[in-house]
Amino acid sequence: ACVASAAFLVVAQLAGWLPVTVHETSTPTESVIAVVLAVAVTVLSLTLLMRQAEEVATEDLVNMFVHDMRSPLTVVMARLDMLRSDVASDSEAAEHADAAMTEAIHLNRMANNLLDVSRLEGTRLVLRRTPSNVSDLARNVAHALAPLDPSRHIEVRAGEPVTCECDAELLRRITENLVSNALKHTEPGGHVVVDVSSAHACVRIAVEDDGPGIPETERTQIFERYSAKGLRARNGQHSVGLGLAFCKLATAAHGGRIWVEAVTPHGSRFVVELPAA
Repeated sequence: ACVASAAFLVVAQLAGWLPVTVHETSTPTESVIAVVLAVAVTVLSLTLLMRQAEEVATEDLVNMFVHDMRSPLTVVMARLDMLRSDVASDSEAAEHADAAMTEAIHLNRMANNLLDVSRLEGTRLVLRRTPSNVSDLARNVAHALAPLDPSRHIEVRAGEPVTCECDAELLRRITENLVSNALKHTEPGGHVVVDVSSAHACVRIAVEDDGPGIPETERTQIFERYSAKGLRARNGQHSVGLGLAFCKLATAAHGGRIWVEAVTPHGSRFVVELPAA
């Protein structure tokens, strides 16, 4: 459109179709320059559009690959579970089987996070809200993750049942990601506390660890995709920076919010706040 309009103006000016005003100083040369600039803008726009199309195609390809990868991964986890039962009497073999299962579960969680982050960003993930007991949900998560890392202790503080109208599966995975993340950044022998409470028509899940903590300058960035490089460099833990991005998007889809704050003398507390209804 820019090129066509500028070309038309050049032809119209050269043909004398345009009225000439007293103060007009435009020349055919300036019109040609306008055409060149229009061409440059058009080429730049096309280049950016092509790059964006390539990025979308690449992301779709990755999502397809991860989606197809989950089926064989499920088979691997089932086989590992059978192997663990077969070698129960051999402590060393059982330890290796447990380690393999832990990594398989971690890989499965990463795959699910990648797919759901894309769905949440594209608003293609539909929430299935039901009245859910958040206290029991937190206890179930702690019970499931505790055997995977016995060197760190998980404590759940939930005095009375706390109910929330939410997608129970998504909330379970939010809690699971936060607890798993806390375990990664806690030294062996350390503690992770999951506190469930309700106040002012809101439900809160706070996951606290006694690890090294997160610098204030990074407390916002860690919720973005692929932002875990700095944290990984400090503690040696492997992460692609999808877990917290998933937590942020899934919390926002519920109409809630998530943030991280410092703990004295050291450590971090991740807080998820959701409307109770």
